[in-house]
Amino acid sequence: MDRRDGELLAWVRASVEAHLHAAPQAADTLEGIACFWLGRRGEGIPRALLERALEELVAEARLVRCRLPDGTVLYRGATGRSGP
Repeated sequence: MDRRDGELLAWVRASVEAHLHAAPQAADTLEGIACFWLGRRGEGIPRALLERALEELVAEARLVRCRLPDGTVLYRGATGRSGP
């Protein structure tokens, strides 16, 4: 990962956490996070980089990944809330 990708990864992580701070009950798909949580800047972020940021936050127990019965994956804050 080059310096620019590292900076973008850090920005994505910080932006996701800021969104969850403002809206603790928020939950969305990877695509929804890119479009709605990250705004215009999220549109140009490579999918692999966004996935990496989200998976890092999951690994750190800051996000929870929920798979719905239809296979859709949602991410939400790890605030002790149960269920998707």
